[in-house]
Amino acid sequence: MSLGRARRLVTLSGVVVTATAALALWQVGGPETSRQQTRDMRRIDDLQAISGALECHLRGAAQPARPAALAEISPACLAPGRAAELVDPRTGAPYAIAYPEPGLATICASFEGPPVPRPWTAASFDAATGCLSVGLGLSAPDRRSG
Repeated sequence: MSLGRARRLVTLSGVVVTATAALALWQVGGPETSRQQTRDMRRIDDLQAISGALECHLRGAAQPARPAALAEISPACLAPGRAAELVDPRTGAPYAIAYPEPGLATICASFEGPPVPRPWTAASFDAATGCLSVGLGLSAPDRRSG
């Protein structure tokens, strides 16, 4: 085999290896995509933790009846230190809590990619909106104000 032919073969092999590596990174997305997915999974976990804390708060008839922020949730249901941890992992912004109708709360997050619910994700999670709905089980009319 001539030297020129060997060089062409080595160059061709290098191109094939580079193309294969680029294709693999394109398929899996690389390290930044992995970090985004990890942050999005944490957001889903955070929404579920907040949902449980809201349900606990309301079962205990704590005030306010409709907490607008995590700091307003009873410490018996959400420790203040834990409340400080439940923020968007990228921006540090609090999650939005809203009460679109009596007996229903939504906790929403801004996801970086399409959220992929895991088998244990609450059925009331809406991937299209990034919101988790929480039925508050209000039975007394005065619980609707707050």
